[in-house]
Amino acid sequence: MGLHERHRQYSQPLKQTTLGIISRGDSLVLAMKKRGFGAGKWNFAGGKNEPGESGQECVIREVEQEFGTKIKPPKLVAILYFYFVDVPPEKDWDQKCSVFEIDHWQGEPAESEEMAPRWWLKSDIPYDQMWPADRDWLEPVLAGNVVTGYFLFNSEQQCLETEIVLGRLVDE
Repeated sequence: MGLHERHRQYSQPLKQTTLGIISRGDSLVLAMKKRGFGAGKWNFAGGKNEPGESGQECVIREVEQEFGTKIKPPKLVAILYFYFVDVPPEKDWDQKCSVFEIDHWQGEPAESEEMAPRWWLKSDIPYDQMWPADRDWLEPVLAGNVVTGYFLFNSEQQCLETEIVLGRLVDE
């Protein structure tokens, strides 16, 4: 089943998740995920929305839990749809991820049980140690675009298909 077929098969909402990109000047914060889904990869702070929680509320809560950093209301810059083939349904990896740009915060991001943050120059982002296809959506976002992305992965976390829509947020 291809990306478009997988996207169309959903009659109920996908699991809602968030990511928050903390940046200043030519640097941003990535964190090594220490446990759980995506462990061993560099990623941004974020997580699953709690029932009734907006994406903005979720990313504010997650950044504080994972980095100890309080953020001001962030700006939505991307909506990403992740689908996984050959993954048992109980793993529930399919998700819609809202990505927020964070440029106002209090407190330096600090290590938690789940994440070990580090500042990176935007020119030195370790894409080879991140999720496959992160470069496809992150580079346009860092260039100032809003992005909608659709991604099809297999159970070995290899990206099989990608579609990127620049200049608009598609919230299906």
